[in-house]
Amino acid sequence: MLIYFSKDPERALAEFHRSGYFVAPNVLSDGFCDSLIAAAQRFSSAVEGHFRPVMHPHLLDPLFMRALSHPEIVVVMNSILRGKVDGLQTEFFYGRPGVRGFAPHQDNFFVEAEDSTFASAWIALTDVGPDNGGLYGFPGTHALGRLPVRRLQTGTVEGQDPNANNEETVIPDGFASIDITAPKGSVVFLHAYFVHGSHINTSSDYRYALLCTYIREGAHYRSGRYAQRAAIPLTFAQDT
Repeated sequence: MLIYFSKDPERALAEFHRSGYFVAPNVLSDGFCDSLIAAAQRFSSAVEGHFRPVMHPHLLDPLFMRALSHPEIVVVMNSILRGKVDGLQTEFFYGRPGVRGFAPHQDNFFVEAEDSTFASAWIALTDVGPDNGGLYGFPGTHALGRLPVRRLQTGTVEGQDPNANNEETVIPDGFASIDITAPKGSVVFLHAYFVHGSHINTSSDYRYALLCTYIREGAHYRSGRYAQRAAIPLTFAQDT
């Protein structure tokens, strides 16, 4: 559901707490999205041609720190998490054609943050839907807290995060999946326990996206052996 937080914050927060997510359109300009994609073409993943996701691009190019610090995103996160937030992690996804998506998961399975102190912002840098590796999710699962997982035997996938298909969340009966369509420049705000995954990219185009995650200032989290998360104080970026 597309909701302008700046125009109707109460409705946006109500939908977030009811479903576990909402989509805010037109947060990043087309030009800024294109600039992020162009910057990512200079990273080794693109230069070497394997197009694996890039962890913490905000440490490689200041454009990504601008995205992490985007004022509209930070304002929403401050509201969702009920306090001042720090940035925690960024990850750029090329989503090359044919690449398998993430298995159903809860983001807080990886982060192990305290309840109501962590959330994610998944930014569509191009129009994203089911055919090009878009997200799907299970509305209402966020209210169940941390769910069990089962191991998968699919192995790692070239061009994908190494943790994308190690395990999947076990979803109780009664929860149906929905596809989440995200226009270019929109942000999908995700509850820490909202179960979601992503489709295989069956299109002929790359599906560019940027994940930014946030933690309430001072809250506990797991750094992670692969992710090496570290809380980052934020200042508002301009002209994004």
